[in-house]
Order: sequence, then C-alpha cells, then structure tokens
Amino acid sequence: MLVRQYSLQIASASTDAFFAALGDLVTALKGVEGFAGTELLRDNEDPDGYVFTERWISLDAYKDGAQQLPGTIFKSLMETLKAPPKAAFLTPVVF
Repeated sequence: MLVRQYSLQIASASTDAFFAALGDLVTALKGVEGFAGTELLRDNEDPDGYVFTERWISLDAYKDGAQQLPGTIFKSLMETLKAPPKAAFLTPVVF
C-alpha cells in the first residue's frame, strides 16, 4: 500500500470551489485501476489548512493512474489554493 499525502492551504474565499474541485478529483480517481481511497482532514488550528491523502496499491499504480487523469482537474483545484501543495509518498507501518 502506498499513501500520497498533500498538505493544502486554501484561499479563504475559495472554500466552495475547493470542495467542488476536490470532489471532481475524487470522482475521477474512483475510475482508476489501483486506486484504493482518499481521506480529507482539516487542521484544527488553521481553518484554511487541510491534509488530503490518496491510497494506492503500489507506486506503479499511482504513476499509471496520474497519467490517466485530465489536467483540467488539477488546474481547477490549484486555483483554490494559496500555494502549491506540499506532497509526500508514505508507506503505512504496522506494529
């Protein structure tokens, strides 16, 4: 399992557009082979801060899936952000 995490700062006036654009992205992701789900978390101390995660079965699935998504989805989402997202690849650790 691979987790792709994005730290997002939305423009305060763009909340509705942010949720609409993120909803479009999630809908598109659901049709991609190897995609395993998403989660959105809101920062308790910063109302404009969010963490969005995508779960994939592998890094190859992520790479293949990213190629299948239309660029307009990302453009719409980026327009709602204060700055480009900070992103990381994570691997779940079970102990």
